[in-house]
Amino acid sequence: MEKDRKFRALAIAAICVAIVGVSVAYAALQASLTITGTATVSTENAWKIEWTNVTDLTKSSAVTGSKPVITAGNQEITWSATFGAPQTKLSFTATFKNNGTIPAKLNAGTYLNATGDAASKFTYTITESGANIADRAGYVLEAGAEVDLLITVEFDKDNQLTNADLASLNTKTATFTLELPWSQATDAEVSAAGSKKWTA
Repeated sequence: MEKDRKFRALAIAAICVAIVGVSVAYAALQASLTITGTATVSTENAWKIEWTNVTDLTKSSAVTGSKPVITAGNQEITWSATFGAPQTKLSFTATFKNNGTIPAKLNAGTYLNATGDAASKFTYTITESGANIADRAGYVLEAGAEVDLLITVEFDKDNQLTNADLASLNTKTATFTLELPWSQATDAEVSAAGSKKWTA
């Protein structure tokens, strides 16, 4: 009987100690998991890659048309031109800039589109410091950085068209749209870019 009482008392004491221990552990865990504060994500000016300037338009005497202008919320440059003869061309410089806070990566793609009767007869080059911009695919444009490009469009560059071909093309007019495809650059892409990036 006495042994049973001692055993019960010991068991009750052990249970009480266990309950107190669990309570203390829970209180400590609860304290360690308490998280307070607020977070705000601002998108204002975070992504803002845009054309900022068009200058220095030059063209062959046989070329007429509109001056290139920045359109579509500063995302495109558009113009129309009529080319009076093969191997005539126009060129101009344009500047794009990262006016946001997020680094951007230039993607590969078709940068200049032409529409019109003679659209397929035009060739174009877009260069930056003498290098074709197509070779810059994958380059990173950091916040605040800007780049000047030279855009040249030529009609029938290789002089492949006959007089009959030229007559069938009527006006030899085309409308052009220039747009560079960008995507957000990840931290890993910015780090891996090394020298292949434009900086402010």
